[in-house]
Amino acid sequence: MAKKTFPYLPAQLIKSSQGWYIKFRQTNPETGERVLFRWTYDLNRIKDKRLRKREATKLIIDINNM
Repeated sequence: MAKKTFPYLPAQLIKSSQGWYIKFRQTNPETGERVLFRWTYDLNRIKDKRLRKREATKLIIDINNM
């Protein structure tokens, strides 16, 4: 039975000491390799953590819907 691989891994919010960022992996159609993306989307500029979390959740939903 062939191993089924998904073209992406779902996005997730990472809260580290360096700042918040969104991490996900996407498969490159030309090479077939998964590429790691770590983007901040300027989340760290939002001082209120509730608003930052809300914005990050919206971004994660948008990324996963692509």
